[in-house]
Amino acid sequence: MRGKEETLSLLACAVDEARRAGVEGEANIEAYRESTMRSAWGEVHQTPVAEAAVLRVEVRDGLRAATVEIAETSQQAIREAIARGCALLSDVPENPYLPDLANQPENLPEEILGLQELLDFSDDLAIKERAFDRIRRASQGTALTGSARFFTAGCEKGVANTAGLSRYHTASHAFLALVVSETAGLSSYAERAAEVPSAVDVEGAIEEAFSRAALMQRLPVLDPFADGKGSRAYDAIFTHYAVGEWLWYLSWSFDGLSIHERTSYLGGRKLGDIIAGSNVTLAEDWRHLEVVALPFDYEGRTSQRVPFIEHGRFRGAVYDGMSAKKAGVESTGHSGGARCLVLQGGEKTFDELIALSDRPTVIATFLNYPGMPDEREAVFTATTRYGTFFAEDGKARAVCPPLRLRVRSFDALSRIEGMTPSHLLRGQENYGMFEPVSFVIPAMRIRDVDFVGSNA
Repeated sequence: MRGKEETLSLLACAVDEARRAGVEGEANIEAYRESTMRSAWGEVHQTPVAEAAVLRVEVRDGLRAATVEIAETSQQAIREAIARGCALLSDVPENPYLPDLANQPENLPEEILGLQELLDFSDDLAIKERAFDRIRRASQGTALTGSARFFTAGCEKGVANTAGLSRYHTASHAFLALVVSETAGLSSYAERAAEVPSAVDVEGAIEEAFSRAALMQRLPVLDPFADGKGSRAYDAIFTHYAVGEWLWYLSWSFDGLSIHERTSYLGGRKLGDIIAGSNVTLAEDWRHLEVVALPFDYEGRTSQRVPFIEHGRFRGAVYDGMSAKKAGVESTGHSGGARCLVLQGGEKTFDELIALSDRPTVIATFLNYPGMPDEREAVFTATTRYGTFFAEDGKARAVCPPLRLRVRSFDALSRIEGMTPSHLLRGQENYGMFEPVSFVIPAMRIRDVDFVGSNA
């Protein structure tokens, strides 16, 4: 990665070339460096490192715009990219919703908050080796084996345009994902995330994953669908990881364009409508202390804090420049969508959520194969993984095979009976280009979740 001075100089070169070509333009650069250590069955087998950058240049003529992406960043390569973009303009239809180029804001939060320094993870290999050694030692004397991935990444983003905008910021992220397996083929999961490798709670991940795996060894196996009676509703407890998978898909219901075009569940609904229980407050908030801070979007507009739900009521959505113009509102600075999701938690411990199980309850550690096949109804589907338990009378009573579930998301948000405090989760990860998405979310207990079958 280049650092602030070199990145902004490169963007200025692209903007100058657009001016020389007689067009308006915008240049956007993303660069990243990521490093991963992987282990399988206790043995480290991969330590890959990747580094790359992409420069995206957009040229404009009135309501026409063309974009060219390049990996090479010499002045000649930039000049040629601008020329290719200009040659495409005559073939591009006019876009009446093409947003205006962003202007330079008076205050740059990335400067005020110190988000412009590249972090040096020179010691991350040693930190990862210590973590993996600790996982090996936790396995000793047991029938359990830990396999893990310790990921660290840093990125820098910059944007400039012919309207005078010039912005730059950096971000970093680290997480440990741990799977603990036992001889019968059952497995459990835990992860911990932080801004820097040294802050990742390795001991917390080990304690959670190994204790859950040990519980699985002690309990009998139960397939609740062995009776062949088909789908049925159980109360459910979702860990932070399960909530994270669900929340990522649900967050797209708050995309301004999908709401405007009525492809979202929220299309046609009014601000202030009740869409969840009164204990649900969800926001897109890059300034929250635990998220990976993303102060501006791809268009260079400062990202706003956007309340999605406040005490159960619909409060807002995210927009980029084009969708805002289409909907007749102001951009919220989210051309990449919502990426800093914060769901206000409660005060219960996870064990207290289990203790509330006066009815048959499924405990889902992780959700695999997630999807939202019906976006207009916000129907979410997934299969439980890495530890599915059947609880009753306040305790986990059995281990289940993976179970398939189907949830009407906003109905389920109206049936939350308890939540733990929220904490940072790694969110979604884009392999091949570090693109941080961070969740600060709780584990939760939900009444009457539809389960449709098992994978036994």
